[in-house]
Amino acid sequence: MDADEEEDEDVIVRELDCYLSTDTAGAQLGLLSCPLRPPWRKYPYEDLEVIRMKPKARRIEMDLPLDTTSANYAGDDDSHGARGVEKVTMRSSPVEAKTSLAVGMIQDGAFVLTPLDYCVQLRPHLSYLNVAKKGVHEECS
Repeated sequence: MDADEEEDEDVIVRELDCYLSTDTAGAQLGLLSCPLRPPWRKYPYEDLEVIRMKPKARRIEMDLPLDTTSANYAGDDDSHGARGVEKVTMRSSPVEAKTSLAVGMIQDGAFVLTPLDYCVQLRPHLSYLNVAKKGVHEECS
């Protein structure tokens, strides 16, 4: 297959003017990533209960409810200290940007790119395990 045949197969669908936007009205634009969660198993962000943020430190915590009616819920199983846990707290950790990242959108027939200021990864914070462990030590003493 030569270069002419490859060009014939790769058809241009649409051409857009491209603009770089740096006007974020003083706000910082960040990317929140959940690397431990596959795309087909999304967190229920629409049911978000609480979000805590320290903008200068770029720290984010959010409380998401667990589906306690699910067959996978182990709330009655105390072997891991999960008794009565009805939410998961997601806590951010900073990600060092090894490249420049941007968010793009099509607006008024043009492709607009806005650079990201930072990226963080959200991971479950299992603080309830520490509480359960502390309770075990108190009972033993």
